[in-house]
Amino acid sequence: LASEHVKVVLTGQGADEPLGGYQRYQGEIVSAKIPRTLIKWAGNLVNVLGIKNEKIIRASNSLGEKDDVKRFVKVYSIFNEAEIEKLLNIKEKKSYKAVNYYYQLLNCKKKKKSVERMMAIDTRMNLSDDLLIYTDKITMNFSLECRVPLLDTELINFIESLPSEFR
Repeated sequence: LASEHVKVVLTGQGADEPLGGYQRYQGEIVSAKIPRTLIKWAGNLVNVLGIKNEKIIRASNSLGEKDDVKRFVKVYSIFNEAEIEKLLNIKEKKSYKAVNYYYQLLNCKKKKKSVERMMAIDTRMNLSDDLLIYTDKITMNFSLECRVPLLDTELINFIESLPSEFR
């Protein structure tokens, strides 16, 4: 329908990553305020109780991890390292390498809060490798060109300059 009237559409894609629109960011904020030993205890409790909710399992597996990159990989991954190794028969930690690449490229250690580091990585990884490709394929299927104004470089730089509590 839209392609009968217009050739270019605007999308709101790209707002969640820099502005903190995902639940994982709330988990990262909360975990920064809770002692690691308590988080590890809660993670063990999830395993003992046999909880099957994927989000809870990922949170319990990741929040006790002190290293940012390892924690982010655990948040992003559906499968744990042992399952990936078994499924693909590889021992190379490609997920870790990808996240670490962006972590180093963006000089994330300079960002004060881990949630800000996570948002910066999400903006560069998840959008370009997944969400924008999906949007592009859908709009091309309907002979439309899609623009993403929220991913303007100057806008992203401004948003990322704000403390996470203002996003």
